[in-house]
Amino acid sequence: MIKQRALLITGLSLLVATVSVAWLHRDQAADLNTPAHAAISASAPVHESPPLAAARPDIVLPPLPPELRGLEPDVRLITDADGNLVPTRDLRVLLDFYLANLDQEPLGTALDRIRATLGKQLEEPALGQALALLERYLGYGMALEKIQNTLPDGKTASGFDLEALQQRQEQMEQLQHAHFDREEKTAFFGDDAELDRYTLARLAVEQNPSLTAVQKQQQLEQLTQQLPETVRVARKRAVIHGEVYQQAEALKASRASDAELYQLRAEKLGENAALELAQLDQQQQAWQNRLTDYQEQKSRIAKAGLSETDRANAITRLREQMFSGPEQLRVRALDGDWH
Repeated sequence: MIKQRALLITGLSLLVATVSVAWLHRDQAADLNTPAHAAISASAPVHESPPLAAARPDIVLPPLPPELRGLEPDVRLITDADGNLVPTRDLRVLLDFYLANLDQEPLGTALDRIRATLGKQLEEPALGQALALLERYLGYGMALEKIQNTLPDGKTASGFDLEALQQRQEQMEQLQHAHFDREEKTAFFGDDAELDRYTLARLAVEQNPSLTAVQKQQQLEQLTQQLPETVRVARKRAVIHGEVYQQAEALKASRASDAELYQLRAEKLGENAALELAQLDQQQQAWQNRLTDYQEQKSRIAKAGLSETDRANAITRLREQMFSGPEQLRVRALDGDWH
């Protein structure tokens, strides 16, 4: 299912995923949509995967599924002066891209793609080190998926359970410590950890009954100032864009003209951003029109009395005819078609 796929492969971190959405809607907080701590579904036969040796030149890989073609990450892997691998966030991005595709092809094929991609950029000893890191990343992913099923979700009827979220964070860090050295852990998860610490500290302030509203605001501002500059700038930008988005949605609801919408955005974000957003509005409307047409044709197929297999094949052909590769990925997600 799409929900499980997003959680296990390309969603948010365990902690940020629990808290960030509510904050974004409540006070337009920072854009916390960082890549997740990847985890491989327990249904994937990891224990049956081929040994993580270098790619063999005789293996011919099948084409990527249509919805992923053209989306391959453009990453540059790094080695030191002695040819040793330097762990980077880019390496994790590369691994996540192929491991996120396990609903479409076997793990063995995904690993062959990773081996081939690594082999194009790395030589020994870095290649062997990267494959060893991949093997530990798979093990970490499976262990992480197990604790997701056993730990409390960190939410209660009245809000967020700070103690439960801290427990989730501790368990996650223990798993990372068990699978990676300090350099690898920092490269793969450092940005996520920074946001997780901020998230927990912010929750602690908000839930502290001994603080006045003014004191809470002061401490929250101090926490924000302690964030790395890149994160702080991104957070400020997200706040501004969140405010403008809400104002723009209110204008749309009141049937304001395109000129009024453009003026609001230009005043808050600048002329260039306003023009880009106007173009995006047009693209989104065109997309919605195409999606409506697709849904109508799909509904006719569903009512045509076809067998389950013929109906599924007809819908697949319809998607391929109406949408490009990356667009098909989006449509399948909207359809909930990840079986």
